[in-house]
Order: sequence, then C-alpha cells, then structure tokens
Amino acid sequence: MEKNSKKIISVLTLILFCVAIFSIGNFIGQLFILFAVFPVLLIVWHFSLNYAIGVLVLIVATGSFSFGGVSIFNFSGISYLLVVVGIAVGLSLLKKHIKYLHSEVVHLSRFKARQDAMLENSTDILAIMDRDGLITYTSSNVKAHFGWIPQDVVGKEAWITVHPDDLSKTKERFKFLLNHTSEIVNVDFRFKCAGGFYKYVNLSAVNMLHDSIISGILVNYRDIDQQKKTEQALLANEYKYRVLYENMQDTVCMLDEEGCITDINEAGIKLMGYSRQEFIGMKVSQLVHPEDREKSKKYFEELHQKGRYSRFEGRVVAKSGKYIWVQVDSSEFVRDGTKVGSQDIVRDISDQKEVEYKMRLQNKKLQELNVTKDKFFSIISHDLRSPFNSILGLTNLLDTRYDIWDDEKKKAYIKRLKNEACMTYKLLDNLLEWARIQTQRMPFNPQKYLLQELVKDEICLLEELAANKNIKVNRITCQEEYLVHADKNMISTVFRNLFSNAVKFTPENGSINISCQKFFVKNQKQYVQIAVTDSGVGITEEQLQKLFKLEGLVSTKGTAGEIGTGLGLILCKEFVDMHGGILDIKSQKGKSSTFTVSLELI
Repeated sequence: MEKNSKKIISVLTLILFCVAIFSIGNFIGQLFILFAVFPVLLIVWHFSLNYAIGVLVLIVATGSFSFGGVSIFNFSGISYLLVVVGIAVGLSLLKKHIKYLHSEVVHLSRFKARQDAMLENSTDILAIMDRDGLITYTSSNVKAHFGWIPQDVVGKEAWITVHPDDLSKTKERFKFLLNHTSEIVNVDFRFKCAGGFYKYVNLSAVNMLHDSIISGILVNYRDIDQQKKTEQALLANEYKYRVLYENMQDTVCMLDEEGCITDINEAGIKLMGYSRQEFIGMKVSQLVHPEDREKSKKYFEELHQKGRYSRFEGRVVAKSGKYIWVQVDSSEFVRDGTKVGSQDIVRDISDQKEVEYKMRLQNKKLQELNVTKDKFFSIISHDLRSPFNSILGLTNLLDTRYDIWDDEKKKAYIKRLKNEACMTYKLLDNLLEWARIQTQRMPFNPQKYLLQELVKDEICLLEELAANKNIKVNRITCQEEYLVHADKNMISTVFRNLFSNAVKFTPENGSINISCQKFFVKNQKQYVQIAVTDSGVGITEEQLQKLFKLEGLVSTKGTAGEIGTGLGLILCKEFVDMHGGILDIKSQKGKSSTFTVSLELI
C-alpha cells in the first residue's frame, strides 16, 4: 500500500514540477522548483509520505515570500496562512524525525556497547588485515590474551607477531587465502606476546576484501596454548610409552573384543617371525598349538568374566612352524565405560620349560640311580655274600676233614669250590662292568669287524658247555659275510652271556639253534640279526616284564641247579643299546626262548 502511495506522490510531484516550471514567469522560481522537487522525491522513497508532505508544504510556503521584490510563487492572500500552517506541520514532523533519529542513535550505542562487551570477554580475538598483511583493526581483548593494546599492532604487519619457525607456513596459507575468496583457512602457529614470549594460537581467516564494510581479511585468533601444551605432554607420554612398549623383553599384544590382534610390539615380531602387517587382524587363537586351544578357551572365558587372567602356559606356533612355550597374563581395558579389548603380556618360557624337562629327566635318572644303588648294595650284601659264605664253608670243611676224607670226596669238594669261585668271579665281574657303565667310565671303542669273527670264539665256548649236558648245538651258516661297527669286548660279553644262559636253561639232551639273517627297516638301513633259540624251560610273561629292570632282578636256577643273578641280561641290554642295536626276547613258559640281537651293517 505504502509503495503504491509513494508512486502516486512521486507522479504528482513531477506534475507539480512541470506545471510550476511553465507557470512561473521568473527564472528564480523555476530554479527553486528544480532544486526542491528532487529532495521531495528522495524523502518519499527513503523516509515516509508524512515527511514528504511536510517538506512539500514548506516549499510552497517558502515560495510565497518575495526575494528582492520578486515572488517565487504568485499566490493570493492565503500565502500567509499557508506559511504558518507549513511551518507548524514541518516543525512537528522534523521534531518527530529528530526523536526517531535519537532513538536509533541510542539503539546503535547500546548495540555497540553490547558488541564491545562481548568482544572484550570473548575467548577469541578478531582482527582485519589488508591484502598486504597490515593489521587495520583488532578487538580490544587482544590485551587480555596477549598483552598488546590495539594501538600497538594496528597499522603494522601481522608477521611481526609470528614465530620465525612458523612464518613460512603462515605466509603460504595467507597467499592461498588471497586467491580463494570462498575458503576458510586454518593454521596453528606461535604468537608473540607483549612480554616477548610465545603462545600457540589457532588462526581462522576468510577473504572479505570484496565486502564493502569489512574490505579486508577477517581473522579470528584463538588461544590454544594450554591445549597445545597438553597435546605435547600427551605426545611425550605416548612416545615414552611407545619406547617402553617397543623395547620390552616380553611380547605385548593388543586385542579387540573378538580376539583379533590390533597391535604388537617388536618383541612379539621377533618371537613369532610375522611382520606387524601380518599380525594385524589375525585371530590370536590361530597362533595357539592345537593341543592347547581348549585350555586357552577357558582362560579367554575367564577374561570376559573377571576382566583378567594370569599365568596361562601353553605353546604357540611361530611362522617357521616352531613350537614356543609361553606364559600369558591378560587384562581387559575399558574406554568411556565400554570394554574395547584386552592387553596380553606374553613371556617366552621355552628355556624354563627346557630346564624343567631336563630336571624331570634328571630326577627320573636320580630315582633310577637310587634304585640302582640300592640294588647294587643288595647284590653285594646278599648275592655276593652268599657265594663267599659257600666258599668259606667248603674251605672250612676241606681244612678240618682233609685228612679223613678219601681222594674222591676231596676232588668233589674242590670241584664245588671251583664252581662257586667261578660263579662268584663272574658275578663280581658283571657287577664291576655294570658299575662302570652307570658311572660312564666304561670305554666304548667300536671298530669294523666281521660278525662271524666276533662270535666264533663264543660259539666254541658254548659247544664246550653244551657238551657237559649233552646238548646239541645247531649252527646255521651265514650266507654272506657281515661287516659291523662294534666294540669287540662288549659284543663278546653279550653273546657269551646269551650262549651260557641258553645252556643253563636247556635240559640235558636238549638243543640250541643259532641263526643269522639280513633285514631292512623303514629308513632303509640294513641290519643283521643273530638269534639264539633254546629248548629250555621258557620264561613267564611276568618275568619278561622285569627281565631288563634292576629293581625287578630275579635269579633263577638252571636245569642242573646253576645259580645266577640276572645281572648278565641287564649288561647285554646296556651294551646292545650303546651300539644302537636291538635286543629282543620271545618266550613261552615250558617250551623255549629266543634271544635276538640286531646290529646295523656297514
């Protein structure tokens, strides 16, 4: 509505202007109209219709006066009335306008005061720079933050407050800003304060050179010195933690809630052989030895229930396939009240486990040695003392009754004495050899021998012993010559014991068979096997289980009452094992026994 009224008033004013120009006869009136109408039009458009009407009345009233006897408007007698009315209306309207302008000034003053207060108490500092980097304005709170008063910096280059080490990047961002009017540029640098020290600030700037009011680069400075110091402290702590983390002797492994590796230190990389990239995202359960996975699951459940577990011991599989014994302690870590994963500390205990294994072996060996020692003393106290008691008894009889016995009886007792002495000597010899083996003082000197040569003398001795009991010895001739790597004394002792045992447990008129043959094992090595089979009393299953154990040593009399200790077979087993061979026994009670010695061929 007002807009249409303004158009109507403007048109009427122009019409009045034209009428006045053509109706006024003097040049002064025409000039007056010319310079009066345009202000009216401006007032119409920029203020209000009331002001325009008031001004128009004043113009008409004023035009009623004469200047130098010349009247501008040649109006009638109402001119004076119009003058009075025009002046009254004009003054009233001007007063109202002055009052309006005063209220606007008060409003603007309050707005500026509010704005100044906001800027004064703001945590940010506002400034304006021209395109050359000169500061044209800065907010008054620059003193509160940096110690400068606005007059200290306005009109000076902004670069004087920038730390020399930060100057290059700051100028580079400023240059970028000059060529990009729509971009907001952010840069952190050290700002020089009035006291000569520096504070970290964040600068946000926007190019407003095109703006008619700002006409410059609008800059916002934010004091981030405390924030930067906190960040630097955090970075320093993180660096210390990272150095400690990477230089720990134990493996430190970070896992997410699914048990996937998110980070691992250098110790873990060296231990397992995987790269850090290979580790990231890998399920930790993949690294656990298959036999220990069930156990590890129970510990993982404990972690979720209690938030930690300690001293899990198990094997992990390195990239090379090697099994490594480890001990693991794990604890969950929480961020903002939410469980985000766990931290595992993994210690390589392979050396410890090796020591424990050796200790177990050593303890077992010590137990065996204690048993051996006890049995050794038992043999000495019983098995060795009994023959000597028999020898002493026979010698005592010979000493006291020698003169009253006939020669036949003397010879019988002397023969018995000889047999007892021989058996005692053999027992003592076996004991000494066995003791030397246990104390690792038995010399072992293997050399190349033909097997036939090693057993030839022992077979001859066997035939002599067998003849006393009318036992037939059947020798199966070897099809070829067999070359072995053996200690002659040990192997001779082995066959001597086996042959004498065969005679001892074979009844009169029985038989002993000796055979040899070549065979192969899975690794394609060639062995020769010598078997001694008697037709004797056989061995029970229970006796077979104890045959090579010192704690189960049992002495069994032969078919002719021959006495033994059982120690000879233990010696045979020890000697064959030292050669890397095999001593095997097959027997049935009441039928026969077969002792087999297998030696590797060269």
